[in-house]
Amino acid sequence: MRRIPQVRDVVIGNVNADRMEATFPETLPWLCSTCHLPITTYSPSPPDGRWQVRTFPLEYGGRTYHFCSKPCRQIWWEDKDLFGVKTVTERLVAGEIQPPDMAGVVAWMGLTPEVMGDDGDRYRWAEDYR
Repeated sequence: MRRIPQVRDVVIGNVNADRMEATFPETLPWLCSTCHLPITTYSPSPPDGRWQVRTFPLEYGGRTYHFCSKPCRQIWWEDKDLFGVKTVTERLVAGEIQPPDMAGVVAWMGLTPEVMGDDGDRYRWAEDYR
């Protein structure tokens, strides 16, 4: 049986090969419509092994909203204060963030090299996998 590499395996391989640029995202992940955190529930899809994002969608007002969990979906449903509040990804797609790439998102968020930080352990955890 063919082993499907886990996301962490790919990151560890790139860290140990000193390819840090390959550890950064090329685009934004799906963001939850309630907490605006990345939806990180992934599972491999047999037989092709591609990773599929698992969301908890809800259709409302002619639009589909995506949530990271059933509790976030329920919170949104019960208190629709976030109705119409765009996630960063939606702002990017709508052209509200320029340039429309990760550099534009980082600038829009006000993240500069001195405040972005780096891995707290300087990636020492990846050494165990060399």
